[in-house]
Parts: sequence; C-alpha cells; structure tokens
Amino acid sequence: MKTLSGIALVIALVSALLGFLFLRDSISPTYCNFSREAVKLYSPDRAFVVENIVRPIETGNRLFLRNAIDSKGILICVYLRSVDVLWSKDSKAFAVNDWGGSNFAEAYLYRKAGEHFALSPLNIRDALLSSDLDAEANKLISNDDHNYVFIEKWDGSDRLIVRATGHFYEAPNNVEYTYRYRFFLRTGRFERLSRSTEESL
Repeated sequence: MKTLSGIALVIALVSALLGFLFLRDSISPTYCNFSREAVKLYSPDRAFVVENIVRPIETGNRLFLRNAIDSKGILICVYLRSVDVLWSKDSKAFAVNDWGGSNFAEAYLYRKAGEHFALSPLNIRDALLSSDLDAEANKLISNDDHNYVFIEKWDGSDRLIVRATGHFYEAPNNVEYTYRYRFFLRTGRFERLSRSTEESL
C-alpha cells in the first residue's frame, strides 16, 4: 500500500513538473527590460536568445543575440542605462529601445535574413524622419533637447506601434509633444495614430 502511495506521489510530482514546463513555454514572454541583471530572453520559437552581460557601469553592459543551440552569437549593442527587447511573435524580428540618457531614447529594429539576423538594424527615428512627415512633426521629433522615440509594442508580426515624445524650450514657451505611429515592416510606411502638442509659459 505504501509502495503504491509512493508511486502515485511520484507520478503526481512528475505531472505537475511537466505541466509547469508546458505552461512556462506556452506563456513565454516576448518582452524584457535589461539593466543591471544577467538575464536572458528567448525568442518565441526558442531558437534564439538575447543575453545581457553585465559590465562595470563606466564601460557599459553588453547585449548579445545567440543561437540557442550552439550559443554562437553577435553583439547587438553596448548600453549604459537600460534597454527593452521586444520579440515579434513569429520570431523573425525583434526591437530594441535604448534608454541611453535622461533626455533621449532610440529604437532599433533587427530582422531575420534567411537563418540569421542582419547585423545592421533599422534606426526607427531615422526612418520616421525620412518618411513623409508634415513640417511640424518633423521639427518637433528632430529637436535636440528632450527627445524620445521608442517602440510601445508589436501590432501583429509585421507592424510596430511607435511613440515619439519629448519637450523643449522655444522662447517664450515650453513645448511638449507626443505622436503615435503604426510602422509597417513590409513597406516601411508610418501611419499616424494620434497627435498631441502643448505650449506653456
């Protein structure tokens, strides 16, 4: 009787462990903020992993993209403060928000080319400013005071929601602005979703 109870307990524990592993993989996160912790973020298909290598603050942390099978990898970026990584659900691309300073943020898109990822990312700010923006949006988003361009989230596997926000002084007013766009990866087109600006003394 005790033997049967022991076997039943083992079976129950194994089932619980397998259930946990299945649940973990089924809700595998596609977003992570990296800063001062040595953490990893796998692609949804588990074929690639973004790994954070912590270094002394003065030299900057390293973010690597590695093949999950043989651990071969490439350096994505060196950063000083923190970065966000957002995987697309089809594992064919990921975005990086680099919160490089108190007055700016940059966003980059890495795409898969064949079996590997292209080494040269798309700078989202540059792509936005080179698109058909109106004169006001171009002026605001290209200001060199407090200026943040970052990826909010994926909208499907081939679209990104981009936010451009910031503020600066233009005598006699303080100017604040926020734009939201949908970026289409296949065509490189930006669709404006919302706009807000405010001036105050």
